[in-house]
Amino acid sequence: MIPPASDVVVVVPTLGDRPELLQRCLASLTTQFPHPRILVVAPERAHERVRPLLPPGAELLQERGKGLSAAINTGFAAAGDATWVAWLGDDDALEPGSLRAATAALEGDPRASMAYGGVRFVDGDGRTTRVLRPGRAEGRWLLRWGPNLVSQPGCVFRGTALRAAGPLDEDLRYTMDLDLFLRLQRQGPLVRVPALLASYRWEEGTLTVDNQAESAAEAERVRRRYRRGGPAAALLARAGRAAGQVVYHVDKLRPAPRASRGRSLLVVADTMEGGLGGAARRHAEGLAGEGWTVGLAAPGAGASGVRGAATVELPVPDSAFEVAGMLRAARVLRAVLREQAPRHVHVHGTRSQALALLAGRRPWVTFHGAGRLPGQSGPATAVRQVARGAAPLLSRGALSVSPGVGPGWVHLPTASPALTALERRDAASLAPEPLFVWVGRLSEQKRPEVFVEALALLARTHPSARGVVLGDGPLAARLEDLVQRTGAPVELRGDVQGVAGVAPVLAAAWGFCLFSHFEGVPFAQEEAMWVGVAPVVSDLPGTRWLAGPTGAYADTADAAAAALAALCDRAEAVRRGEQAAKRVRTLLAPAAPLPQLLAAYERRG
Repeated sequence: MIPPASDVVVVVPTLGDRPELLQRCLASLTTQFPHPRILVVAPERAHERVRPLLPPGAELLQERGKGLSAAINTGFAAAGDATWVAWLGDDDALEPGSLRAATAALEGDPRASMAYGGVRFVDGDGRTTRVLRPGRAEGRWLLRWGPNLVSQPGCVFRGTALRAAGPLDEDLRYTMDLDLFLRLQRQGPLVRVPALLASYRWEEGTLTVDNQAESAAEAERVRRRYRRGGPAAALLARAGRAAGQVVYHVDKLRPAPRASRGRSLLVVADTMEGGLGGAARRHAEGLAGEGWTVGLAAPGAGASGVRGAATVELPVPDSAFEVAGMLRAARVLRAVLREQAPRHVHVHGTRSQALALLAGRRPWVTFHGAGRLPGQSGPATAVRQVARGAAPLLSRGALSVSPGVGPGWVHLPTASPALTALERRDAASLAPEPLFVWVGRLSEQKRPEVFVEALALLARTHPSARGVVLGDGPLAARLEDLVQRTGAPVELRGDVQGVAGVAPVLAAAWGFCLFSHFEGVPFAQEEAMWVGVAPVVSDLPGTRWLAGPTGAYADTADAAAAALAALCDRAEAVRRGEQAAKRVRTLLAPAAPLPQLLAAYERRG
């Protein structure tokens, strides 16, 4: 099961006046494991603005007192006896795996009061301008005697140590974090995490950047509170400041944003929606987390909130047959290639490969699905098949999420990023009566109407069975009408953001359903099987590869109803779910395909 939310608490203070940044901040928390209890603290006047931005499960608290420190202290007080506590500014974000790395470091050293690590400095456009990687000295003596090079974003405090050290000093305006760090040193050592933990917005208009002189003066006053001795202490202070300035400026000179052309990548994608977009996001963020210089070009890339990558809006047309649109997009891509000069170009989708070739680069290519696209004509399907046959000859490496695409293709599935936040359930979590869940975008490709029709048929023989649809899309109104007309016992819950919304439903479900025309290896199916839910899915190469004998296959409502009827036996649902959980763990590692991609890039130079 997912660890109790109270074990990890993250406090997010906000005024609600920067909604896009707040959403990015909160999104970085919903994909963490352990999954945190999120406490958003805002003045009462901002609650109306902030509440619609909250992910499922997040709590909105009213700030007690005035100012940033008071807001954070409000959250600390509400955290109760949480094992781990952190706070994150509403314009900052955690890197993937941040909480896991920090809490593991604290668990590894029971004496430690706090974990800290590297921070990525980003500008107003989200571009990385600098990477700060503090060492052990920065968390020991330099903290007290020199400049503070331990950045607060990404830090995690041991709850007992935080409660013993006391709340933030609300009289401090800039350096309340330094004051807390020095008090935490009295409770136990600060442990360094050798990884990037967060991104920190550093631009004009932020409190720290606009008031650096005042901040430095306040920091020196804070340090004097914790120093002892006379002339010797003063000498140490001067030496510490000098050493700290050397460390700071040497670190500042490191060419972090563009480390080397050999470790630079441009990811190009047909779309940022659905499984293909999720895979492209994972690709870009994963390589950026490994220290690569990464760009991402796709429709909607600028608004996607991808961390660590320079994003570019690429106007990919809806069809490769739109010649004028393809030529226009190729010109944009050619300009991006000139500007970024990446060593590797990796495309996701048929149109993206065509654009890369038109722009003059032979790319790596990943294709994501198999089956027939809704509304696609016979000739268009034939052209698509020819393009797939030729793709390996026109690429540096041809990778397919689906198996059995053809000669020259390497089967390399992508694991859902949510797997790290999901754990295998126990049988006691199943709902009392049969509950079946459908997860996906409400679109022609996904055929959600088959699920509704199957539940209407199933209700005739199993009246206690019910269904839940998690997702939104262009067919939402049509599906709601179908539920009313058929009387199907189906609840349409709309778009549920993040693991916190999906995990409880999967834990209770007796079966998972997806009846698409076209799929690769669906993230939703991976997540359901990972938790231990038996799949009933359409018979496509990727869905069958993943489910194997643990799944049932159906392409019509009648066949789906029959498969679900078998799962209305609780013992059978548990047995099949356990088999599914075992199978998915033998086929997928949560890190896939990043290790394989890194190895491939290294082999090919």
